[in-house]
Amino acid sequence: MAEIKIEKKAPIWPWIVGLLILALAVYFLFFKDTAVVTDGTTATNDTIVDQTEMQNNRDDTNLMGVAAFVAFVKNDDGNMTLDHEYSNEALNKLISATEEVSAKTDFDSKMDLDKAREHADAITKNPEATDHADHIKMATDMISTVLQNLQKAKFPNLQAEADKAKMASQAINVKELALNQKEKIKAFFDDAADLLDKMNR
Repeated sequence: MAEIKIEKKAPIWPWIVGLLILALAVYFLFFKDTAVVTDGTTATNDTIVDQTEMQNNRDDTNLMGVAAFVAFVKNDDGNMTLDHEYSNEALNKLISATEEVSAKTDFDSKMDLDKAREHADAITKNPEATDHADHIKMATDMISTVLQNLQKAKFPNLQAEADKAKMASQAINVKELALNQKEKIKAFFDDAADLLDKMNR
């Protein structure tokens, strides 16, 4: 009697495991990359929105800072007294306005303006001191240099205004008492206000 040969079927589980591995490979190659790109795109969009909002908020502040300085200079008669409160306030408002325009245009002026603020604050420490003109002159020179560099870098059409502010600063005489040259100091603030006002339009 002849023997009947029974062939065993090949097991199916290696095929199932192979298909699962292939499916995972396809998922990681295509769908995982898409998820990363989508997340990156979302993050980028969020960043753009955040930067736009920050820029808008900063622009509002800039307008307020420049407007505050311009209004102070135009509305105040520049009555300087022994305590030098007017000069101190005008210089500090001018420094803040210059910082704001610098930030708005991505121009780095922090170091010079910080030094100018130190000189502005020094004039109120001792009313009897005779070096107030020195501190005012140092502050106005630093600020007018920043404004001139800012103008050259970002506002090429305002050269005449920047030069006028620089010359007004140079007119202040360190050998003369500050109270004896009120008109020169006030002229500098007027010219700086005109320049900043035009920069912020």
